Amino acid sequence: MLNADSKKRKTNLAMGWIDCKKAYDTAPHSWIIQSMELHKIDHKIINAVQQSMRSWNTALTSGGKHLANIKIKQRIFQGDALLPLLCGAINPLSYILRDAKQRYTLKTGHKINHLLFMDDLKLYAKNEKI
Repeated sequence: MLNADSKKRKTNLAMGWIDCKKAYDTAPHSWIIQSMELHKIDHKIINAVQQSMRSWNTALTSGGKHLANIKIKQRIFQGDALLPLLCGAINPLSYILRDAKQRYTLKTGHKINHLLFMDDLKLYAKNEKI
């Protein structure tokens, strides 16, 4: 939509793509809980997630022999049913970008400077200057 608007009106459009690799593999559980609080998620849900996180672990095996249980202290497993809820851990970046001065203005007058979906961030501006 932005490309089409820019081409049709012959205006500049600067774009950048950021893929936050390992965004949810490196998120400490403490930050996930804090981000849920920032988003004002009900404390019953936060407490349930927190209790669940305390028991997250995985078994280390070699050649079919159990070697150890390892406690998971950070990360969200890809495909976890809670992932959409816990994705709020990256939203503070979106809040900061919301206030950025650089934007692209559509023909309709709507202004946009970024789109965030899960861990993919798209940046938009009228030019490359910050």
